[in-house]
Amino acid sequence: MDGHTLRMEVERALRRQEEEVRRSARPLSRGEGGEEEEVMVRIGQKEVRREAERKGWKAIAAGQCAAIIMAGGQGTRLGYGGPKGCFQLDTPSRPSLFHLHVKRLISVKEEACRRARQDSVSLPLVIMCSFATSTQIKRYFFDHSFFGLPPSEVLFFSQADIPTASASSLLPFSTASGEEVRAPNGNGGIFAAVVCQRCESGEDVVAALSPTPTPASASASASASA
Repeated sequence: MDGHTLRMEVERALRRQEEEVRRSARPLSRGEGGEEEEVMVRIGQKEVRREAERKGWKAIAAGQCAAIIMAGGQGTRLGYGGPKGCFQLDTPSRPSLFHLHVKRLISVKEEACRRARQDSVSLPLVIMCSFATSTQIKRYFFDHSFFGLPPSEVLFFSQADIPTASASSLLPFSTASGEEVRAPNGNGGIFAAVVCQRCESGEDVVAALSPTPTPASASASASASA
């Protein structure tokens, strides 16, 4: 699936969602100040949400979903000198942001098992790194035994980097030695990265995120490791 196809799929999904919202609205006339005013009253929203949740839990139980963390940035604004996800919160247990995300992911897996009456669920965690954070993040997960997740279900890939420039002069930044200063291309870079990048095992990241994986691709996704 190339970038254009992925964008088309996203746009179609958004159009379907908007159409469902329009269908769940009906006009209602009411008198106000002697004049008829048509207002839109939303109906059926709870039913739509329940159905979406049912389908979502079913897809998770079937191994058709994955969780993505966009972790290309550093923790500079937090006053932290490493990847933002490694930042530890000031609480008694001092969990990192990564640890909190993994705990939530494990809770989702447990709930999906309960709903589907299964013993296990495959829900890969896919982490988008950057050239600035990749090595540290991988080492962090390895040192913490992937926080209880199966290592085969934690995948890493890197987003692209772009040149940096001064906002006022638009001149590119460079180091004292004249080397170009580059930075991650932002959260929006995830779309091209998911399509184009590969995990270190050589498997396409997009295969792990396929909404309807074949048995072969599902097996390849489950065996991919970082």
